[in-house]
Amino acid sequence: MDNAKIYFTENGALQSILYASQMVERNKITYGMEIKVDFFKDKDTIPDGGMTADSGFVNEGKGRNRIVTVLGDVHLISPDGVELFADSLRWNPRNQQIESESKVKIINGNEVIEGTGFMSDAGFQKIRLKQVKGQMSSDRL
Repeated sequence: MDNAKIYFTENGALQSILYASQMVERNKITYGMEIKVDFFKDKDTIPDGGMTADSGFVNEGKGRNRIVTVLGDVHLISPDGVELFADSLRWNPRNQQIESESKVKIINGNEVIEGTGFMSDAGFQKIRLKQVKGQMSSDRL
């Protein structure tokens, strides 16, 4: 299937839309290429953040059983403008967490934090990194 969309909702509210240039389904897993995702936190249709990746897959299921994994040149922008770069990310709807075991880089204004292993809530309010290194602006010291 070319130029596909998958809508993710919770309790009738739009959470995100996943776009892919190509999609194919095999063994209850949907694979996509050239992934783009728009995130929605309000009840409007204006995206509040987004993500791009080279490829990804979604396991078939509904609601909290629909885990999304994206791979290759992942770039995520949170609703408040925090940017994350990684080799791979996974959205786990069961615990409402963004997760990765790859190297990640987070940019928040002048602050740059890097690490391996990442976990965050959807709003990037509670971020946890393993093996952290970073750079803060001098006015924050």
